[in-house]
Amino acid sequence: MSNTAHVQNNRIMYIDLLRILSIVAVIVLHITASLLTRTNDFTTTSWWVSNVFNSICRFAVPVFFMISGAMILRIEVKSYKGFYKLSSVSCTG
Repeated sequence: MSNTAHVQNNRIMYIDLLRILSIVAVIVLHITASLLTRTNDFTTTSWWVSNVFNSICRFAVPVFFMISGAMILRIEVKSYKGFYKLSSVSCTG
């Protein structure tokens, strides 16, 4: 399997797909969290469905951190000063 199959226009396609999946999962986390905290009645079906979806989507935040780390590894860093300068410019602009 070649790298050119997964890289298109200097983008890694599976990273983009992971980002999309994680974005949807974070949205589901926020929706289900409000449903879970609204009641303490564990016998309702809506609470259990919300709990299952919330549990399934817990992967999203760590995946965002892993994607950020993978993208940082692609940058050639010659000094810490240059790295932090590059990181702060990319975060603000």
